Amino acid sequence: MNRANGLAGVIPQEIVSLEKLDVLGLEQNSLIGPIPSGFAEGLYRVRLQNNALSGPLPAFPESVLTIQVEENRLSGDLAEAVVNLPNL
Repeated sequence: MNRANGLAGVIPQEIVSLEKLDVLGLEQNSLIGPIPSGFAEGLYRVRLQNNALSGPLPAFPESVLTIQVEENRLSGDLAEAVVNLPNL
């Protein structure tokens, strides 16, 4: 998925059902609301920076190596969100 596409609105929960999704790259858009939870193992890069996402970080699969979420309105404890990501 590419960045800066002029996307607006929420990230649909259905995106987590994409079993072959390895990079979630939706940075530099106008996305709002929470980040969906329940992504499949195999996702290794999350790039959601520069949006207006809110709420806590969800639990990501252990395969995640990189999470970029700066410049959003996220809340919660970052350490708690990444404690089960050994490769991060």
